[in-house]
Amino acid sequence: MKMRSLIVVAVVLLAGVYFVWSYTDQTDPILSNTVESTPTLKTDESEKSPLPTNEPDTEKPTIVLPTHDEYPVQDVFSGVSAPLNLKSHTIGLRYRTRISEGYKGGANFAGHYTIAIWGCGMDCQSLAIIDNANGKIYGSYITEKLTGGHGSFSLDFNINSTLLVINPQYYLDQAESEPADSGPWLDEESKHRYFQYIRDHKDSYPTKYYKWEKNELVLIDTDNPVSK
Repeated sequence: MKMRSLIVVAVVLLAGVYFVWSYTDQTDPILSNTVESTPTLKTDESEKSPLPTNEPDTEKPTIVLPTHDEYPVQDVFSGVSAPLNLKSHTIGLRYRTRISEGYKGGANFAGHYTIAIWGCGMDCQSLAIIDNANGKIYGSYITEKLTGGHGSFSLDFNINSTLLVINPQYYLDQAESEPADSGPWLDEESKHRYFQYIRDHKDSYPTKYYKWEKNELVLIDTDNPVSK
């Protein structure tokens, strides 16, 4: 009886050991022969930092050109213009008729000055700048010299600004449409030939920006520069 009891106990113990061993072998990662794979992280190509390149920045800088608002005058002349003093400048007596006619129109530039203009060729203008406060002629210019020998087709200036623009871009651009109110013409054919000439040569005429300072024109900027 005692021997049979021992055998039963031994069988029970063996069964328990086998059960524990089987359970441990299937669940314990240390004892198990199954190797769990480590998950691989995927990298989004769009999240990668771009590699530095040696290519230069091709973005063009913004060009800011002078405007009349940047060169305002403090006071605008509103009185009676002083008598014209033709002897105040050597050009006065030589072009007395042109200057006198221009001066009659009153102040039209830089507060209290008058710019009198007359032609000196198809793409050339002569200028005289007169002070309405005292009648003196302070400036005598030929646009061909002001543009470095290239000539001009138009000027842009007004009484509220000290800025003078030679060959303003808007005037060169309007040559494409030949506006009806662009100036006096003997006939349509003459007007057409004039604007056709501008269209053919406008890239040869630089836009120059001058300011009136201490009774003289001072160059401050150049747009669409060209070579002689």
